[in-house]
Amino acid sequence: FSFAMPPKGKKGKKGQEEARKHWHLSPEFKELAINIVMKDMPQDMIDDVMYETKAAFEEHKLEKNIATKIKSFFERKIEGSSWHCIIGKHYGMSITHATSNIIYFTIKSATAVTKPYHIVLFRSHDRDPA
Repeated sequence: FSFAMPPKGKKGKKGQEEARKHWHLSPEFKELAINIVMKDMPQDMIDDVMYETKAAFEEHKLEKNIATKIKSFFERKIEGSSWHCIIGKHYGMSITHATSNIIYFTIKSATAVTKPYHIVLFRSHDRDPA
């Protein structure tokens, strides 16, 4: 697909950053068919997942590179955390994850007749400080 990453926020009248729209209210996502199968994370984190996923598909073509971009974003955002991202069209899994830190969803172009990508993002544990 072809995506363009929207800015995180715009500067308001007093120079303060305005809040970014929730992904499901943003017109940038109208060309996508996204189905959240399971989630256990706050809405602001889900918004980050969707915006980062959109940007990753725009920037990369290989599934492993898309997964790495999404995983790396969350490891930078939450210092010391360990995240995992699985992307594909056919796979099975059995995982253990940290509470309130998992999302499983599908994504594809709204006009595509192909199978959607299945994406699982989860936090497993915090890394020991070096």
